Amino acid sequence: MGYEKMSGACNPYGDGHACERIADILEGKEYYPWETGTLGS
Repeated sequence: MGYEKMSGACNPYGDGHACERIADILEGKEYYPWETGTLGS
């Protein structure tokens, strides 16, 4: 696999902003769920 293909791959473990979303939910703020992509697309 080349760098280009791997650099655009979806991270199956999330985007690193889960705690921000949880805090927003607990505070009653609007949030946008993280949507997964397809690996290798």
